[in-house]
Amino acid sequence: MAESSVYEFYENILNDCIEDLCSKPEILAKRPGIDFTRNRSLSPQNLIRFFISTKGFSLKKATFDFLHNQGLKNLSYQAFIHQRSKLAESALPYLFYEFNRRTRRYDTKTYLKGYTLTGVDGTGLTIATNSDGLTYLKNSDSNQFLITALYDISNGVYIDLDVRTRSKQYEVQSSIQMIERNEFKPKTIILADRLYGSLNHIEHLNRKGLKYVIRYKEDKTLCELYLLFFQFLIT
Repeated sequence: MAESSVYEFYENILNDCIEDLCSKPEILAKRPGIDFTRNRSLSPQNLIRFFISTKGFSLKKATFDFLHNQGLKNLSYQAFIHQRSKLAESALPYLFYEFNRRTRRYDTKTYLKGYTLTGVDGTGLTIATNSDGLTYLKNSDSNQFLITALYDISNGVYIDLDVRTRSKQYEVQSSIQMIERNEFKPKTIILADRLYGSLNHIEHLNRKGLKYVIRYKEDKTLCELYLLFFQFLIT
């Protein structure tokens, strides 16, 4: 299939997912039955397309460029903000998981002997500093969201994301949560760095029937074994 045809194929699936989302006000809107019930210049479909197509500019510039490209030059920035405020927190995650559900069967590339490589890792997303916010980190005097992702390396696809408001100590918990709520291809290898060498994390991988390659320090694992043995003795 030509590259342009592949692009159109996935674009059509995405558009179908957007239409499906917009037909479900209980997922789309903060106030179902009230929000997005009137015809506006900026439809919920275009509002969602803005979020998945915007680039690394300021919100004001990104909004201006998008509205201009959509032929909505007369729509004010304030009107856009008002429409955005109606969107429920469940809307974009629903779109992400629904698009993945419809397209995962087409992600057929493998590494060796039919194995799919899936990486897990986390990163901090720095936002405006607010010492009173839940995302504030005193040591670095900054505010960050922690984003942990499962990424299909073989096919270049994000399988899942987990966003939290705390420091990197929660990366393992995020990974465990994503492992539990997803189904994986039978021949999948999870790749992770030393942070994920937790015995708790490894046990969840084992129970899920997944193979894995995790970089870790031997002394860390021995320390965890010691703690488990100590807890056994005192119970």
